[in-house]
Amino acid sequence: MAQRMTMAQLARLARLDVSTVSRALRGDARRVSSTTIERVRQLALQVGYLPDANAASLRSRRSYVLGMLVPDVTEVVLATLFEAVSTAAIDEGYLAIVVSTRTDPERRRAALHSFLSRRVDGVVLADATLRGAAPDTLAASGTPFVMVLRPSERYPSVAGDDVAGGRIAALHLLEAGHRAMCVVGGQPGASTVNGRTRGFVGACRRAGVTVAASAICHDSFSVGGGYRAMLRILERGQRPSAVFAVNDYNAIGAARALQENGTVVGRDVALVGYNDLAVSRYLETPLTTVRVDHALMGREAVRLLLRRIDGEEAESVRLEPELVVRSSSAAVAVSTTRAGQRRASARLAKSPRSS
Repeated sequence: MAQRMTMAQLARLARLDVSTVSRALRGDARRVSSTTIERVRQLALQVGYLPDANAASLRSRRSYVLGMLVPDVTEVVLATLFEAVSTAAIDEGYLAIVVSTRTDPERRRAALHSFLSRRVDGVVLADATLRGAAPDTLAASGTPFVMVLRPSERYPSVAGDDVAGGRIAALHLLEAGHRAMCVVGGQPGASTVNGRTRGFVGACRRAGVTVAASAICHDSFSVGGGYRAMLRILERGQRPSAVFAVNDYNAIGAARALQENGTVVGRDVALVGYNDLAVSRYLETPLTTVRVDHALMGREAVRLLLRRIDGEEAESVRLEPELVVRSSSAAVAVSTTRAGQRRASARLAKSPRSS
């Protein structure tokens, strides 16, 4: 069996100090030039050098492993986040491992215990509600961590500005003349839901438009959640000219519920979602949505986490959302909605009365 090449041998081939080679392999751009990093990594690939992770951990007292908690690894936004976190971690010489908790408190507790017992260097936390204990548990353990998706006043976090996102959705609809509006979907208690709803309702209120409590209904973040929430709003007697869904899945479900009630999205009612999922532009009626760069969010989370691991200060980051206007709202103004209502009223007037 061929003997494994050592870092000292690689350093001799590169004509560099062992310490320089070690930093280059870790991608330490603060102490090694990008040219040297690339040269050492290419040489390592050419000669088949594999670093000894256990030896590196003993020397540095680091595991070079990052943990990440998510509620559902199959959900597109969370999968995008993990892909970005994983890539950024590898670029910095770390391995990222993800655990899906399925929003189960016991699974979350067990995952955190597993991370801590294996001495991960840090944790990216994408699974935390407003009343969750995970951030406090990590803080008490002394393990560096960064929250993503959800802003925090107590701990470093990388999140979109959900209040601003809700606000720009409302302003888009208000500018089109809409006044009868509703909010659907999203898990009650989630800070993203609270922020987006607060931004939307607040912008409407400042414009002199009241969004009634009966026109706001939360359920889950799924297509089914948006469908159920929209049906309940319609059952309460609300007949909105515009609907804001707190994510795109909810918007797809809401569209189905409206269709089943004889309302056509993009013609009779305007619909705005959130997150700009890839599927949103390919729907039968392409969906207007609020976009946040989740890949950038993942990369920023790793950057902040590595600063914390190095004992440095890490300021929270808020990413600005942007509105992507498509057919689900662009062609629907109050004038067209009222015209549709007048046509419906005319059809009822022409129908023979029941005796």
